[in-house]
Amino acid sequence: MFNSTQFQIDFVSYNSTVQWQGYLVQAWGSRINPPNNTIVHYVHQKVGLKEGLIIGLSCLGLAAILVVIALVTRHQLKKRYHKFDQLCNALKGMNLSPEEIIGWKEKSDQLLISPSKLHINFDHIFGQGLTSTVYKAYLMGPAPLHLLQRSIVTQRFADCDVAAKVTNRFGNSEVEHLFKDIEAMKKIGYHENVMCILGWALSGETPCLVYDIAEKNVLNYVMEFRDASDDQIPYKKFLSILWQTARGMQYVTSKGLIHRDLTARNIFLFGSVVAKISDFSLCCCCDESGTYQETANLRLPLKWMALESLISKIFSEKSDVWSFGVLIYEIFSFGRVPYAGLNDDELVGFLENGHRLERLVNVDQSLHEIMTDCWMSNPEDRPKFTYLEEKFHAFINIRSELYGYVEAGN
Repeated sequence: MFNSTQFQIDFVSYNSTVQWQGYLVQAWGSRINPPNNTIVHYVHQKVGLKEGLIIGLSCLGLAAILVVIALVTRHQLKKRYHKFDQLCNALKGMNLSPEEIIGWKEKSDQLLISPSKLHINFDHIFGQGLTSTVYKAYLMGPAPLHLLQRSIVTQRFADCDVAAKVTNRFGNSEVEHLFKDIEAMKKIGYHENVMCILGWALSGETPCLVYDIAEKNVLNYVMEFRDASDDQIPYKKFLSILWQTARGMQYVTSKGLIHRDLTARNIFLFGSVVAKISDFSLCCCCDESGTYQETANLRLPLKWMALESLISKIFSEKSDVWSFGVLIYEIFSFGRVPYAGLNDDELVGFLENGHRLERLVNVDQSLHEIMTDCWMSNPEDRPKFTYLEEKFHAFINIRSELYGYVEAGN
């Protein structure tokens, strides 16, 4: 005890045979000038049976609580390490070299969100597909993306509502998609027309990806106008979406990446005018020649694939350009399925014979020419995304009433 005039220490003995010989006492204080007659007072006190029993039982109770906490913690850690073991085993099953596995793991660790920082509301579903479900969630603290980028545009991704895409099952396919998404996002970083992942986490027994919250995808958006009159259809916004998509794809291409799943369902809208490309789970890196040849048996969107991809499994920026042409068709047909009268087996023969998607009545000649250019049999004859970005920007500038959409996208 210290009351500014006296400092007292009481020593309590639990063993009556102990003989106290002396003590070294150190005391620290702030702005204290003790008087010369400061006394250290020693009390040698024996503890009775009752007090000893209380103290002993208390210690036993505390020990029991600590043991329980330790066992629960150990169980949770074992479960978590088991999940990470599953992730690593899945990587090994993808025929990756040890160096590649280490590289993928390092990339994923940088984007990992602690489970305590992500609270998923499983009662609030944004959307549900065959392989995953998207829930509303809340992210505590900054997103790993912001910690990596440290930019003004990413600082809003902290203590905010997010979308958590949780896989419906946990298997090698889901793990491969997870790591491919992460690898693509590490290369892309941040772009305003790309739906970058904010991070990923282990939710329950399965991994999930965390995104900014979008209003809807382009497919659902354009389908709303199927029964609308021509003067109610926002063609200006359709062109803005295509310009922003070309802009985002030009950036993706500049990073040496091929998307391979550029469809209306994978373009998301934020606010009223911002379009972002999503779902990089089928993304791949091109080689020095700018191409990639697939050797695995993957489920790919056949009706959006270029002719050389269907025949020889060769992908490049130009195969993504082909998909962009199909995207134009999706938007201006209000979400119609391309080649609706053909099955997958008939598609290759149809395209090899020079046939393409029909011209839509609401597509003018200049836009139709762009679509047919995207579907040229020879990939070298197709435009690049740089050209498409400039072309759609020119379309918007020609129509002065569209200028507001350009500004919103910038």
